Amino acid sequence: PVKQLLAWEAKKVAAFEKAIFTDFNTHTVISSQDRDKYIFPESRFIKIVPNGVDVNYFKPIAASPKPYDIAFIGNLGYYNNVEAAKYLVKEIMPLVWKSNPKYKVLLAGARPSNEVLKLENALVNVSGWVEDIRQSYASAKVFVAPILLAVGLQNKLLEAMAMGIPCVTTSAVNNAIGAESGVSILLADSPEEFAVQIGRLTSGEALRNKIGNEGLSFVQKNYSWESAVYELNQFISAKI
Repeated sequence: PVKQLLAWEAKKVAAFEKAIFTDFNTHTVISSQDRDKYIFPESRFIKIVPNGVDVNYFKPIAASPKPYDIAFIGNLGYYNNVEAAKYLVKEIMPLVWKSNPKYKVLLAGARPSNEVLKLENALVNVSGWVEDIRQSYASAKVFVAPILLAVGLQNKLLEAMAMGIPCVTTSAVNNAIGAESGVSILLADSPEEFAVQIGRLTSGEALRNKIGNEGLSFVQKNYSWESAVYELNQFISAKI
């Protein structure tokens, strides 16, 4: 019944969005794959203006030794994040633990669902809401975002990259971000691929530093709030 209700609501929202499109002079969205979800012809005029990151706030923090090998951070009551946390602990980590049985995982973020809370064990800490989320990012060697349903632009990845934390995510998520695979980010689309990439990063300090530093430079160059606001102002000014 819930799925039927959501399907009905989705159709109503899609029809409403199409109906009001011409009521506005300008239209923006944060990623190309989000724009592609609009199926009416006028959607090609939607301007892509990505989110930004406060790189003066999210910046590298020295934390040694790091208590966790892997971290996933986000609103842990949100469906996509709940599924990602479950995928990480139940599908990916058993493969990682075969070679590294003591690796520890941190799941941090507000409002963890009961499904997420049940993932906690001796090697998995569900911290829930924290006062300063930067400390959670900095406490792990690697940030892993195994998000299968790519929607929007994943700020959690941009924040981790801005802090110099090497990241692994799916190809679908990176489509919105546009980081270069193998240079500023590592990609994986199956539990086996995630396990391999995690193993490469956790066991190789040189690779961790390379991906972390390149990710930091990528975010500073492409996702500062200053550049996002400038691009938005230019677009709106040209339409008024």
